[in-house]
Amino acid sequence: MEAFNWIYRLTQVEGYPLPEEELSKLCALQSKGISVSLMLTNRRDPPMSGGKVGEWVAFCKREGDQLLVHAKARISGKPYRGRTPVELLEVYKNQENRCFLPISDLEIVLETPLDESLLSIEDQCKFLSGQAFAKHLSRTRRKQRRPAETAPHSSKSQWLVSPTFLLPDLSDNTFIGLDPTAGTWESRMTKGHRRMPSFAIRVLDNGELFPVEEPLRWHTDNGSFWTRVKEVSAQAVAIDGPCGTVGHKLREDRSGWSLASDDSKRPAEIEVNREGVNLFWTTRNSLENFDGASRWIARSLVLFEEPTAIPKIETHPHGVFLLIHRALGLTDPLPKKNVAQGRSARFEILRALIPKLDPNTVPNHDALDAACAALMAALHQGGLSKGYGEESLGGKIWLPDVEHLRVRFNGLRCA
Repeated sequence: MEAFNWIYRLTQVEGYPLPEEELSKLCALQSKGISVSLMLTNRRDPPMSGGKVGEWVAFCKREGDQLLVHAKARISGKPYRGRTPVELLEVYKNQENRCFLPISDLEIVLETPLDESLLSIEDQCKFLSGQAFAKHLSRTRRKQRRPAETAPHSSKSQWLVSPTFLLPDLSDNTFIGLDPTAGTWESRMTKGHRRMPSFAIRVLDNGELFPVEEPLRWHTDNGSFWTRVKEVSAQAVAIDGPCGTVGHKLREDRSGWSLASDDSKRPAEIEVNREGVNLFWTTRNSLENFDGASRWIARSLVLFEEPTAIPKIETHPHGVFLLIHRALGLTDPLPKKNVAQGRSARFEILRALIPKLDPNTVPNHDALDAACAALMAALHQGGLSKGYGEESLGGKIWLPDVEHLRVRFNGLRCA
């Protein structure tokens, strides 16, 4: 259990950078040897300004009525007030008369629930229902009993870390996955309000799957993603989004949909659903009645239309995780990705095939999905995939070939 002294709630506030982006930028500066500080709220005595040197801070996100630890850092100096330091201008821009708190050892971690012995669920609910951003945890707080828990899948997947899963026929190849977000009609589906993550992996000379340097990137426009594809010299791209529809088409100017009267489902989605994989149907109902899904589907189609010689495949990360979970011989249910246990389980599945995967590079479920798509691109090129659907009827969805993977995994068990 981490011995945290402070809880700092990550909340979007007007005039401040996005909390996750703020911490990521501070981490990047810290990795270059630059001393960093956290800009506190704009008050005379802002919360956490009373923090003492050496105390640890848990930066937490809300999930329902509980807190998830997203990052941690140590207070390394006394707070100071003044203009934004030059080295922090790219994070906070030019601010006057603001309070900054020096921090060190900042690390983005795999999101996990805050330990109830630090703050009970009841007290977490009270904290979340209030307006406070920060809370000091008393050192004399009585530890509360909690049921013993087993980290999901960890004991079952560790066997696969050594010997390593290899794809020797693909040595020195690079693969990239993308988790698209909804585009905007105004941009003709080339941009979105939310950033979309891409993740790149490389196959080493010995066949081991390994994340490239700075594997996770965030994109607001399609162009920056395709630039990234060229930067890493990707041999294949996997996109978590539809490559086609049945009957329904984007207008030529990409300003909306031209809907067909027939509302047939894609054979690919029907077949994937039969595998026990839940997905969002690309039907008329989705396009007419679910704005976010409609714009996500539209942007995905535009991404697949990009004129490039690099192979592009559609995949479905939830299906990939579920089928690898089966191939590993795991029988317990795979938790949902929007809870900490689900993210932990998915990270363990990825690490079973990408053993050097760093949790700092997959800080949330969107990043995990992008990394999963990259893995699927590699498996596809390595002949370990199975196509669902028909190219002429909305295109194919590619998922792992469970039987082939099971044979490979069993071979590793016996190695």
